[in-house]
Amino acid sequence: MSIARASGWALLVCACAPGEAPFVEPEAVAPPRFTFEDVEFPGEEWSLVNTREAGWDPADLEAIAALAEASLSTGLCVVYQGRLLLKRQWKPDDSGLAAADREAFRWTFQGRNDAGGFVQDVTSIQKSVIALLMVQARERGDLTYADALLTDLDPGTLRVLPELAENVTLHQLLTMTANVTSEIHKPGTRWAYDPLAPQLLLDVLKARTGRDLDDLLAELTAPLGTVSMAWANYPEYPTLVGLVATDLDLARVGLLVQEHGRWGNRQLLPADAVAELLRPNQAFNPNYGMLWMLNRPGAILPGGDRLERRPLPHAPEDVVIAQGRSDCALMVSPSEQLVVVRLGARVPGRGGALGAGMDFWDEMWRLLMEARPGE
Repeated sequence: MSIARASGWALLVCACAPGEAPFVEPEAVAPPRFTFEDVEFPGEEWSLVNTREAGWDPADLEAIAALAEASLSTGLCVVYQGRLLLKRQWKPDDSGLAAADREAFRWTFQGRNDAGGFVQDVTSIQKSVIALLMVQARERGDLTYADALLTDLDPGTLRVLPELAENVTLHQLLTMTANVTSEIHKPGTRWAYDPLAPQLLLDVLKARTGRDLDDLLAELTAPLGTVSMAWANYPEYPTLVGLVATDLDLARVGLLVQEHGRWGNRQLLPADAVAELLRPNQAFNPNYGMLWMLNRPGAILPGGDRLERRPLPHAPEDVVIAQGRSDCALMVSPSEQLVVVRLGARVPGRGGALGAGMDFWDEMWRLLMEARPGE
């Protein structure tokens, strides 16, 4: 069997419904170096990369693991062509962290699952999973991104003041151009990160599909074989919905994204709909898609300035990022067929222009690119 692969995200056609805001056409990024046949999809267990046969230097991989361990990680996994290249987990000593960072880690860390894997509340990484749930709902015909937020929602139970939600669309929530909780301005006129946007989209999904969130999540994750991914409540914000997972659970989601919605011989999500999430869909921030961060110049910094270079200069230009609190992230490079997940506590002494440990992540990618097999 053969499935055609696009040579870059920008070459895929937008699947926008009539009336939806058009995306901003980005420049094409690097084409994949590999073919469909290179990728293996895990069953209950992951196949392991034979590092020497595949051209990876074990000493370089140990340096990557050492960086993660020294950075208070609980879990690190690197998946190459659908096979497990590197997997480690640690229970770090977080006693040296600032009190707020230590508290954040201790309420997100959930202990072990039955297989011994560490489970963690992945905080804002969940928004990128929610984006995939939105794709599912749109493909079923339950909604379009042009729909108004207030359609089928009771204004009396809304998480924000109803007047702030007027004229807000699902597309604006997906692209962080609604800003219903951070400041008041006309929807769709600027970009600003809004932590409540994903929570509002969960409310929309329940209302428009008539299904509970567990069922919607299972529809996405059951074919992937995730073990511990599930909804949970935030202890400090009981009205909000959290998402818990292991690093390997997130790696399966990342592999689905890497393969443009394909899992094995099944196209679980349309390739063009996945691609739509992973490119700029608004005119204000070229470094943001739909609830996924990109690796393009022009990112909006705290305070409103712009980062002229890419956030991760050493990473492939097509890297897409599901970013969470405490420097946790799921990162995917389709061109290199690499999925990287790091969970844990905030990285000590790290910052970067975008905060959230981006200089730590850039060092991680520098080591990975040095360790990778040659052309």
